[in-house]
Amino acid sequence: MANRRTERFYENVLCTILVAVGLYFLRVAFTAKTFAVNGMKSFTFPKGILFVLIGFCLLKIVLNIIETVKEKGTEKSKFDHLHPTKLITLGLILAYAALWNVIGFSISSLIFITVEARLLRKTTSWKRCFIVALASTVFIYVVFGVLFNVDFPEPILGFIL
Repeated sequence: MANRRTERFYENVLCTILVAVGLYFLRVAFTAKTFAVNGMKSFTFPKGILFVLIGFCLLKIVLNIIETVKEKGTEKSKFDHLHPTKLITLGLILAYAALWNVIGFSISSLIFITVEARLLRKTTSWKRCFIVALASTVFIYVVFGVLFNVDFPEPILGFIL
């Protein structure tokens, strides 16, 4: 019971941060100069994704509040401390984002997904974690880089190629 209360608290904190960032990005998207490419204006797709993200986050916050209110009278629960794995994951996410412009999307994604997969499932071999990371990175690159024509920062691969 206490563990679920802690999860809801951190979910609400994260959802609140995502709503704030999403609202900021929406403001940027609505105030930026747009142009049409084959009938669709720029920022149309990102605006839709941001609305969905904000909607889901607000829904999750409301559902967590309702669940907490229903649970309130049943049992007094102790607030669990943040597990070290969560702190390491947060640090890895920040390092991953920072490394995009230094070593590029592909290499930083391979490193991040490999290490995070191993961190979350210690019994899995490094080889299997790397294969999952490679497949995930290729999938993301194909979907967003090829299909949606998104440019990823690739300073090292750009220099090599």
